[in-house]
Amino acid sequence: MKQLYINFIFFIAIWVLFPSGVKAQCVTGNEFNNNNPKRDMRGVFIPTLFNISWPSNSSATPAVQQAELIAILDDVKANGYNSVFLQVRPAGDALYASTLEPWSNWLTGTEGTAPSPFWDPLEFAVTEAHARGLDLHAWLNPYRVKYGSYTTHPDHIISEQPTWTFAHQSNPNLIVLDPGLPQVRDYIVSIIEDIASRYDIDGIHFDDYFYLNGGMANPPNNQDAQTYIDHNPGSLSLENWRRDNVNQMIGMVFDAIQTINSNENKNVVFGVSPFGIWKSGTPPGIVGTSSYSALFCDPIAWMQAGKVDYIAPQLYWAFGGGQDYDILSQWWNDQADTYNTQLYISQAYYKMDAPQNWAASEIQNQIDENREVSMDATFGQIAYRYNEIGNNLKGINTALNAAQFQYKSFAPPIVGAGKDAICPNNPDNIRFEPLKIVWDTPAVAGDGDLPEKYVVYAFNNAAQATTNKNDGSKILDIIAGNELSLTQSQIDNKFIVVTSLDKNNNESGDFCNKPLPIITAPCSVASITAPTAKFNCTGSYTGTTSTVFPIESTTEVIWNYDFGGGNTFIQTQNVIISDATPPTVITQNIVVTLTGPSVTISAGDVNNGSSDNCAIESMSLDKYTFTCADIGVNTVTLSITDKNGNSASATALVTVEGELTEYSISGWSNGIPHLGSLAKISGNYTTNNGNIDTCICEITPTGTLTVEPGHYLNVQGDIIVDGNLIVEHQGSIVQTDNNANVVNNGTITVKQTTPSLGSRDFMILGSPMSNDTRTGVWGSAFLVLNHHTLNFVPNNDVETAFPGSENFADDNYNNWMEYNGGINPGEGYIVRPQAGYGQPGGVFNYTYGQGTLNNGIVNFNVIYNTPGPTNADNRNASPNILANPYPSAISADDFISANPMINEVYFWEHLTPPSPSYPGAGSMNFSMQDISMYNLTGGTAAANDPGTTTEPNGIISTGQGFAIKASAAGIAEFNNSMRLLNGNNTLRSASTITNSLNKERIWITLNSINFDLQNTTLLGFSDNATNEIDPGYDSRCLATVMAVYTLLDDGSEQLGIQSRGKFKFGTKVPLGFSSQILGIQEYEISIANLEGFNLSGANVYLWDDENQTMTKINNTPYKFKSKDGIYNERFVLLFTRKAINDNKILESNDKTFEPLYLFPNPTKGVINVSAQDAIIKKVIIYDLQGRMVTSKSFNDTTIQIDISGLSPSIYLMNISTENDTYTRQVIKK
Repeated sequence: MKQLYINFIFFIAIWVLFPSGVKAQCVTGNEFNNNNPKRDMRGVFIPTLFNISWPSNSSATPAVQQAELIAILDDVKANGYNSVFLQVRPAGDALYASTLEPWSNWLTGTEGTAPSPFWDPLEFAVTEAHARGLDLHAWLNPYRVKYGSYTTHPDHIISEQPTWTFAHQSNPNLIVLDPGLPQVRDYIVSIIEDIASRYDIDGIHFDDYFYLNGGMANPPNNQDAQTYIDHNPGSLSLENWRRDNVNQMIGMVFDAIQTINSNENKNVVFGVSPFGIWKSGTPPGIVGTSSYSALFCDPIAWMQAGKVDYIAPQLYWAFGGGQDYDILSQWWNDQADTYNTQLYISQAYYKMDAPQNWAASEIQNQIDENREVSMDATFGQIAYRYNEIGNNLKGINTALNAAQFQYKSFAPPIVGAGKDAICPNNPDNIRFEPLKIVWDTPAVAGDGDLPEKYVVYAFNNAAQATTNKNDGSKILDIIAGNELSLTQSQIDNKFIVVTSLDKNNNESGDFCNKPLPIITAPCSVASITAPTAKFNCTGSYTGTTSTVFPIESTTEVIWNYDFGGGNTFIQTQNVIISDATPPTVITQNIVVTLTGPSVTISAGDVNNGSSDNCAIESMSLDKYTFTCADIGVNTVTLSITDKNGNSASATALVTVEGELTEYSISGWSNGIPHLGSLAKISGNYTTNNGNIDTCICEITPTGTLTVEPGHYLNVQGDIIVDGNLIVEHQGSIVQTDNNANVVNNGTITVKQTTPSLGSRDFMILGSPMSNDTRTGVWGSAFLVLNHHTLNFVPNNDVETAFPGSENFADDNYNNWMEYNGGINPGEGYIVRPQAGYGQPGGVFNYTYGQGTLNNGIVNFNVIYNTPGPTNADNRNASPNILANPYPSAISADDFISANPMINEVYFWEHLTPPSPSYPGAGSMNFSMQDISMYNLTGGTAAANDPGTTTEPNGIISTGQGFAIKASAAGIAEFNNSMRLLNGNNTLRSASTITNSLNKERIWITLNSINFDLQNTTLLGFSDNATNEIDPGYDSRCLATVMAVYTLLDDGSEQLGIQSRGKFKFGTKVPLGFSSQILGIQEYEISIANLEGFNLSGANVYLWDDENQTMTKINNTPYKFKSKDGIYNERFVLLFTRKAINDNKILESNDKTFEPLYLFPNPTKGVINVSAQDAIIKKVIIYDLQGRMVTSKSFNDTTIQIDISGLSPSIYLMNISTENDTYTRQVIKK
């Protein structure tokens, strides 16, 4: 029998303690049967030079090359091999990501060109090989740096160090490194260190390219003549000197690898494939080219010095003749045995091809020879090359799989001083699951190793497992994963063992204790006979478990064994309850009453005796809670799951009834209504007695319900009116369900009162009823107009005077036409309530009552004109007039958010009478100063606001009309989710503006000193916005006599409302203004309002670029003079943090704090410096040559320096405060 651990090296069973107390046994000893060795190197060389085996084409894509490599590894695994030797450095190049050598020509077609898309073939190969349980050795040619006529890369060693190389005497395209140069040896070692340290390879392998075989010229013309002179301190002969050079390189590589193994806990092995003949005539009868004389290398010296882990001579000959395989293999075995080195024999699979045409039996016979008893140091073979395996040449795969490779094997561990001899821990928790064996990865072993792969055996019985543990014929598979599929026969009849292999293929496992069988039962398991286990294959110990019996569902039972002395063992046993019968589900219908806004039921309420053949685990309903929306009959599904996961379901009917409460002269019959009530009004009820929240509201023929101003009727579902429903002005009716109805069999009246109007004033109104008409509601009004968007053409005079502004003036007024038809829900109309032109105005009352109340979804067809050329032009030409269609207020925010073609809404505030002085097409035109605006940022008051607060607050009252400027055609939708229970108190905005959602907002107002004119712009900051144009958050300013507006950072867009991203101190926002007031006039800019936590802690500065002044406008308006015109670049707003003495406490962790602000920078002349929390004492300015050009002293937190006298350049400003000194860069324009 073959002894794995040769000569004096031997191992005995070693026990290694798991953290859990489980111990692992190292598997050692002789092979049970040399014909089926389980420790047997079965390697395959994969040459890449000239694309011999892979990749098939250097121009193939990475995806194709990867697929080819995967196919090779799959084929190698399927045919019984366990190791691959991938050529990664054919000739001073790299098939891996190297910083030392260029990418290989054989990978990408051009040396030095990285694969695209990028991938690392060696990293990929290691991962894929290990996933298949294969070891991977990186195969390199140490000296060869070119072999072929291709062009090398400028980074190639030939170009970088030309004196390090020489060519074959008769082949200039075969170039090698000069082995005699010390720097060459160092260079080779650096390459090995790079690969071994960065990649999870299993070995480094060299082939037979040392000194050039037949390529060295005779002295004195030998290529290494000068090297011999310079680097031969021992005065060796040329031949011995050359052999010594190679020996030194081999030793240095071996030592470097051992250092990496030790420092990085790796197990990279090192071996070489020299020529198969050491010396011609050794052993007797052997003739041919020798390693010793032709290549000047001495493999015997390497083994004798212990500088290789294995030797793999190329015995590329058949039996018989001057290179007899039988004689040579035995000789190499004996040398390896003598020097305690493992022997793998490289075999010539390629000679099965022409011209030699070996039969497959030649390879088989050689493998049989390797397994002879006398070959006690030989542990397998390496096939050169993959091509013949890939083609199954001469049926080699078929032949080997039927005999020599019938059973799996793993590469033998490398033994010897300094090698990994610590076994991994046994697999944890080995257990059967249906048709597979499963195990867990154990804890790390004493050397820090985890298993790299696992071996699964199938013995006939326990005795065989114990005595024949090294029987390779019992191996089912060797895998990297944690489970293996089995047949039921294997589970039932075989003694299954799973062992661990570490990175050196040290093996450990328990061959004494078989995994526990699966127990299968239909419903439950009352008890299990406690199993027994052996310790070190002796004794009998009974397991204990904490599992509760009976077991009624599939369970993992944990058995614990105490072997004494701190030695414990755990086994898992699966109990499978094989119940496949679903429960029988029986339901009952139920009736529930809403005694509040909702009612909740349980699964048990609809269960009616459901059962299961084993036991029910859970019952559930698809719906538990019911509200007003569910009144009536509802279908629910009862689902039942039994203990074993079988489930079934059935339906039941749940009838939901509202709780009736009726109002009569004596009050409510069943308490005040709630959202689950059926509220019936049979008497006269006014909401002065309380608002009503109900599910359904019914007004009987004898009943009258009056919704008073500021009060509401909130109904989830239907409203049935057989009596009288009166909604006073500012009263609200809200329905939740978009599909609910308002049935009017009686009388519905909605009242509306206008503000006080002038003699020529008008309102924009709509109706909350479905069938109102112009004559039925506004019959007393002398004129009603509806809008025709397709006729609207922006007035050219206004466009010329106010470019970049929103324009509501038509070119000829044909967009408004007299109207006498029905009032379409959602549409707005101009209503002139006076008796005629010049007739007195006042307050006017209207009553809506035709049809029924509008409810649910109301659609409005939005018209979009496209005169072009820009989208802004199209939008400006697309005003549409809408109105709130409900008897309640709606949220403008919700309306804008629901309709993507709408960015804002506009309101006519009817503040001033028409005048021929206003721009427009008529003899009497209305002023756009009377239009207010609102978007998701907030609202701005009309420019003519007399102080009555026309700033919109986001609430649109009943029947209130408004305009939009459409950004696209489409359907604008109103729906019940927009409706509000309060706020329906005026056709203007509320007098008190609330800061909803704590928005960061500031309103900046421009006033004329000499004329009663003003304009306001709104600037907000929001997480929902950006510093660019955001639909719904940014709106252009209106075409007013004078305007103030913000701009984007690039100076584009005149925005009456702008929202930017999250507020940050130091923010700068361009501010522009325009005025049509002729001549030089005086104006002032001030803060009208400021909201938000951050803004309330900010100093707001206004930079006037024309006057070169900086003014803090928090409490003091800024006054300036200007002539008429448009000034987009005159002003900038700057927001800085208030200092502590400004009552703003600074947070120490506030990342927005900046101690200094400089503005403007770049500057034409004046620069302002603001210190946030200190007094500025001195400022010194230096040019880039370090020369001081200005020095001034100060004693203030904000100072101004005039540098207009300096030349345009970059300067450094040194600013000294009472606390610190800062340096800032300043650019003088």
